[in-house]
Amino acid sequence: MSTKIEFNYKNKDYTLEYNRDAIKLMERQGFNAEKFTEQPMTMVELAFEGSFIKNHAKTTKAEVKEIYSLFKNKRALINQLIIMIQETYSTLFDDNEEDDSKNIEWKVG
Repeated sequence: MSTKIEFNYKNKDYTLEYNRDAIKLMERQGFNAEKFTEQPMTMVELAFEGSFIKNHAKTTKAEVKEIYSLFKNKRALINQLIIMIQETYSTLFDDNEEDDSKNIEWKVG
């Protein structure tokens, strides 16, 4: 979950990124990565709003919509959000690389 989108809006610095909690909340609100091409209006909106959850949760929906409307290269932005969401999903399957001794060994009996 290291990829971030950074920008300044109205003299305030923003860092957009996801974590597991943000993705869980997005999913409860209806986000489904598999439906991105079927329901782009809904999924793009949820993905962009969800990128504010980790660091800027108090940003209003109206302000998020205004910020989105002002972004250049929206297609590239959405592609980057998808990559960031996929990175977050992949953390479900990652081992604890910081301290391998904490990882639990398992076997099929």
